[in-house]
Amino acid sequence: MSAIVETQRPTTVLQRAWQRLVDANPVLAKEILVTSRTPAYAGAIVGTPLLLAGIVLAARWMTNDLAFDGSPVVRLYLVWVAIFLGALGAILGSTLVVHDRENGTLEALRFSRVRASSIALAKLASVVLAQVVVVACTLPLIGYFVVSSGVSLAGIAVAAVLALALGALTAAVGIGVSAHAPNTRVAHVVSLFGAALIWIAVCAWYAASWRLTGCLHGCDAVDGYLGASFDRRYVSLLIVIPGCGFAIVLWGGIAAAISGLLDTSEDRSLPIKRWALSAVAMVALATFAAASGAEKDARAAIAGVALFAIALGAVVLHFAFVGEPLSPSHRMRARPARSILRRLSPPSLVPSIGFTIVTGALGFVGIPLLVQSPDVALAGLWVLFYVSALGGFMGFVAARKGARRARWMGAIAAPVFLLSLLEDHSRGAAALDCVCPFWLRHASGGEASAVWSCSLALWALTACVMLGSMIRASREAASALPLKKY
Repeated sequence: MSAIVETQRPTTVLQRAWQRLVDANPVLAKEILVTSRTPAYAGAIVGTPLLLAGIVLAARWMTNDLAFDGSPVVRLYLVWVAIFLGALGAILGSTLVVHDRENGTLEALRFSRVRASSIALAKLASVVLAQVVVVACTLPLIGYFVVSSGVSLAGIAVAAVLALALGALTAAVGIGVSAHAPNTRVAHVVSLFGAALIWIAVCAWYAASWRLTGCLHGCDAVDGYLGASFDRRYVSLLIVIPGCGFAIVLWGGIAAAISGLLDTSEDRSLPIKRWALSAVAMVALATFAAASGAEKDARAAIAGVALFAIALGAVVLHFAFVGEPLSPSHRMRARPARSILRRLSPPSLVPSIGFTIVTGALGFVGIPLLVQSPDVALAGLWVLFYVSALGGFMGFVAARKGARRARWMGAIAAPVFLLSLLEDHSRGAAALDCVCPFWLRHASGGEASAVWSCSLALWALTACVMLGSMIRASREAASALPLKKY
């Protein structure tokens, strides 16, 4: 008796394309299936076109003006599509890794030959493809825009690309949060909060693009891409700054996801360290592009914003790296150090904190030189000492009490410079201004110089003491641990 097994071959073009996708990248095919079966995705496909049509038609009916066409229609489409895609990216992205961890699928992926970077990129691609389908479902509404309002297809295309870019950013943040969140609820809350921060940053850039046309009407960024003259401001505001911001956030989310997907015996901080070096370089590039050709006061303000962004990133890295082991385990040491970065900064507490300080110093010192603003150099030096002192303090607490206590203490100590806000600055310089001289007002040149010198000396001494205490505490804690744990 012979058994005949018949296999069902794909007959249609879609079935053949799906079979090729499964053969080429099974992880991406699995993520697409999971995303397509999500209730939030099914609701977005139906609800997004209906809500957009209702909003646009209601706005046109309430204005009761025949001039409601062109740019206002594109503005409504851009804003609301960006809101819907941003929320959808955060919701879908924040569930991918958490669900795999709860269902046991993540362990199977770890034991496979698929790299963590391929898994993270496949998850991101599945969410972005889902957002593309949602935008494609709005094609009837786009046709209505073109026919009734006289909107060009180029304007609609620019608006759709900007909205999809925002959706990709929120999806990357959601995936990065999902790789570290303990449960789905925490992942949802943190991802939506991150999406809100991204939306605020995009709105700030969107408002800055008004300066290209010199007025506050029109569709602003869309009109800028289509109608502004191609000059230095065009390149800096519409290409370099948004490109660097997009790359920093997208790469940061993927790096956080890769770090969460790696096993505890691997160097989980290496993807984040690579991202940190690239982020400082891209912030410096965006700062140089924005400050070139600007006035002296504007250059100082731009450099101040860049210093704040790098300082905020350094503080976030401190909170991430205090969870590093006191010294590399035997499994970590057994793995060959193929990367120069891993050789210079091993996966342990003190080198990771030192990496954050050195990386931040590149930005704190380099940015004032790029913008040619010596006044910002003192501020950059003060921020460097402050970040070093905070990192040493958190590392010391982590070596003595653990990473959780270090994060709590760091959250309390991080805003310590805000104490100077309680001082009455109308009377001139005071002793409390040595904590943070940024808020110093109504002081003569000699008083201000004395306060700055005192503050720099105070924070430099504090940084040296905290870093030395961290190194000593980590050595004592590492020597006291049993050998079997390493």
